[in-house]
Amino acid sequence: MLAPGLVMPLLLGSAPAVAWEAPPECPTAAEVRARLQATVADVPRAAVSEFRARVTRVDAQTWRMTTATRGEFGTTERPAVDAGRCAELADDFIHYADTVWRTWALEEPPARRLGVHVRVAGQVGLGLLPRGGFGGGQVVLGLVWRRARLEVGLAADGVEGLQLRPANPAFRSDWARGTLLVRGCGVVATRRVDVLLCGGVEGGVMASRGGAAWIRAFPSFNVHAAPGLVWWFHRRVGLWLGASGGPFLPPLEPRGAGGSYGIARFFFAGGLGLEFRASP
Repeated sequence: MLAPGLVMPLLLGSAPAVAWEAPPECPTAAEVRARLQATVADVPRAAVSEFRARVTRVDAQTWRMTTATRGEFGTTERPAVDAGRCAELADDFIHYADTVWRTWALEEPPARRLGVHVRVAGQVGLGLLPRGGFGGGQVVLGLVWRRARLEVGLAADGVEGLQLRPANPAFRSDWARGTLLVRGCGVVATRRVDVLLCGGVEGGVMASRGGAAWIRAFPSFNVHAAPGLVWWFHRRVGLWLGASGGPFLPPLEPRGAGGSYGIARFFFAGGLGLEFRASP
């Protein structure tokens, strides 16, 4: 008769579940677990999900063990094994489980190292500078994991000869903007394409000049969403295509002697550039 409580799942780290069912005269479940842990410690992963063993007494001289194994290959039942002592069947079970485990061993995936990317891109859009349109560029440093990245970059945008007063065609001004941007991204990666779903903040200053000297400067802060993708046409070089858009914090509406300079409360930009893997 089987003692209650001797059917016990044994978890071997990332190894499979093991159920050992046997009478009290046999080695305990804890003993089997310890032995099997020590045996397979050097092979942490395999395509095996469970070992099951059941030991019964046939007569006064004979013990019998049936064993089943489940894994990616399906379920297999081993022919019954007889022995004169239950301890011999425990030894046989350990040897059998170790052999199957090593036969179906899986390679441990390499650890994902932190990668460094550098992106150089141009962008055009509406809303960041007076009267709508602007053009400029970015240099971005990215710290990249498999499914995430952190981006820190510098952006510069400008527009020349804006006619700020329609009633006075001679009243024109040049505008420039410089900012620091920080973004966090989720990444959906395939072999050739990385899809980026980013959100970030950007802050800096914009300035204007009506002649030779820069005469006005305003703070510029925004939060934005920035989806994009990188097509890796080379092992270390990819084509980046992206967009960004969002509100200013706070919305800015600087005014001059002639009225509003026409700075919007929201902006939208699109960009194209090259991204380089600076590390594997």
